[in-house]
Amino acid sequence: LLFFLSMACQHLAHKELASLRSRKQSTSDYVVPSGWLFRNISVCPHYTAEVMMYLSLALFHGFHFNCCWLTLAFTITNLSITATRTRKWYRTLGQDSSQLAKSAIIPGLL
Repeated sequence: LLFFLSMACQHLAHKELASLRSRKQSTSDYVVPSGWLFRNISVCPHYTAEVMMYLSLALFHGFHFNCCWLTLAFTITNLSITATRTRKWYRTLGQDSSQLAKSAIIPGLL
């Protein structure tokens, strides 16, 4: 259930990001996303959903299959770095990024 919920959240976040292309004024402009997931979950909710998908797979396979846990650790590390950089980049765009969630990837933690 967690896997499918995460997959649905990731789809909605990607759909929001794809819709930004139709809203921008010129080809060089980037519009900061403002959907519900971006305001309430994290700056990069598609990354949050990705981590949750890997977490669900690791939990499904249990503690006897270390490959899933190592993959989860790598995914968290990699996407956390990227999400933190994305949050910093959004702040430099000169647009109102105050509506975005405070967390870069993990609500309440990072």
